[in-house]
Amino acid sequence: MNLKTLSFILLLLSLGQLSAQTIDYVISDTAKVGVFKTFQDTSEINYFLKISNKEKENKKFRIYYDDKKKKLASEFNCDSKGLMDTIREWFENGQVKQIYYSKKNGNAELWEGTKYHKNKQLKLSRKCNNDTCVTLMYYDNGKLEAKLQEKGLNLFFLEKYYKNGQKMFDPHKVDWENKVHEILYYENGKILQDRFWFNYSLVDEFKEFHDNGVIKITGQYEAENEYRSILKAGYRNAFKIGKWSYYNKSGELEKEIFYDKDEIIKTINY
Repeated sequence: MNLKTLSFILLLLSLGQLSAQTIDYVISDTAKVGVFKTFQDTSEINYFLKISNKEKENKKFRIYYDDKKKKLASEFNCDSKGLMDTIREWFENGQVKQIYYSKKNGNAELWEGTKYHKNKQLKLSRKCNNDTCVTLMYYDNGKLEAKLQEKGLNLFFLEKYYKNGQKMFDPHKVDWENKVHEILYYENGKILQDRFWFNYSLVDEFKEFHDNGVIKITGQYEAENEYRSILKAGYRNAFKIGKWSYYNKSGELEKEIFYDKDEIIKTINY
């Protein structure tokens, strides 16, 4: 066997190996194997990771819009450890929908991803260095929708805006160990709610307003200190307590409801 023949055989073997490592689906087939159209659904990711983990090989998965495999919907890789590498997704017209790198430039601590609207405007930008991530989300008109900063599983800073640029609430740190004062706004800039959060639950004084600025609801949840002691027995929402008053858009009192540990004990209509 001469060198050219041997090289040709090795080439064929390498091509065959590459083909075996690339797994193709069309969207109509994914339903048959229990997966879904996009990798936004974690059940699809888990399905492909299961295949990769079982066989302990590098795998490339491709999903097509059509049976002729002319329109690629998504493509992503799993390494021999079952970890996602590069993920790409396209709209049916071929326009880029999402690009995600779990190991940017080969560095497993650098994660980076971008998503796009159908009008090609940036939808999301996410960058992570080790366990610290910054995510920016945008509306299809290019205006900022939200900004999130995370460290590990903790969200520690948050901004969110309406499509017209009006803030939904004041930018603030989300702290599950301490009480947080939060003010929400209508799209017209008027205050929607003035409230306090502690450990996923509303506590203390609560106010809600109509979109014309007139008070709508006033009430009280369990006090922070009382709620802290309750949490020792396990999580639950803080109860409504005492008098809750409800007003119409003209500021007239319509009814009062009295609560004892979230149970209504009396209602007065006006």
